[in-house]
Amino acid sequence: TVSVLYWRRDGDVRPVMPFTIHVGSDLWGAKHNVILPFPGQPSVSEVVESAQYLFDVKSRACRPAGYPDTVFQIESIQLLKNSQWHILTPSDRVEPFQQLWCFQPESIWHSDASGIIPDPLPSPFSWSSPRGPRTTDIGPTPTFSEKLMSVFYQLDAPKAGTVPVAKLRDALHSYGVTPVDPFEYFVNSGDPTIRHDMSFVQWSILGEVHTQMVDVLFFRMRDGTKKPPSLSPRRVMHPSYFTPQPKLPLPVTPQRGPTPVPAPAPAPLVLEPVQQPPPLAPPVHE
Repeated sequence: TVSVLYWRRDGDVRPVMPFTIHVGSDLWGAKHNVILPFPGQPSVSEVVESAQYLFDVKSRACRPAGYPDTVFQIESIQLLKNSQWHILTPSDRVEPFQQLWCFQPESIWHSDASGIIPDPLPSPFSWSSPRGPRTTDIGPTPTFSEKLMSVFYQLDAPKAGTVPVAKLRDALHSYGVTPVDPFEYFVNSGDPTIRHDMSFVQWSILGEVHTQMVDVLFFRMRDGTKKPPSLSPRRVMHPSYFTPQPKLPLPVTPQRGPTPVPAPAPAPLVLEPVQQPPPLAPPVHE
């Protein structure tokens, strides 16, 4: 049984996810930090699955032009505890509001350079499913307007010019993402007049408020997968997941490995002087 917390705003009682952690990673040379919500105390494998799903969608959405589409995979995670970084193990207990940092396998396409951790941005969803099978994106990343229109026309199957609210709820559920707020509040956060169907203008306003919704629907619809099978922890975690990691203080992100010590410069080469032949005596003229 999962307990649900409530808070009141303008006379309304709304449920709130009782457990949140901060999860960050490097995507295409930039650092991202997200407030990841859970309905209850998550296991380490649930944290790994949710983080991989979230950051894979974010990676696809912000992929720079000319960069290949690579699946986001977690190689190791570090946990900030008592102002020091510790490697996260399956026996660890993740506490609310703790900071985690995810490392991908080393690649020329992204940098894990140590740097300042950005302030975490809230996620409007709990990511309860792993990525599952997906296609490889080819060509430039679509613009937000292109993704917004594509999702709208796919949800508008009868071609009535509107998106049924119930169909949007079913689509999000089928792709493994659940709004933190009750669905009615989630939909009305864009336009409080939405009831059963959304026009394209109303859909655009909602998409501007919840860009992650547009991204996850666009890429999962492109993949054509629904309810991907659950991955076991051994499939989710990279074989080198438990490689020892260094400890660094705040406010910088952890490093992947120890800083290499430069080799001492070789001593300058001293050459022995070359013995010069004696000068020739000038010729004697008689």
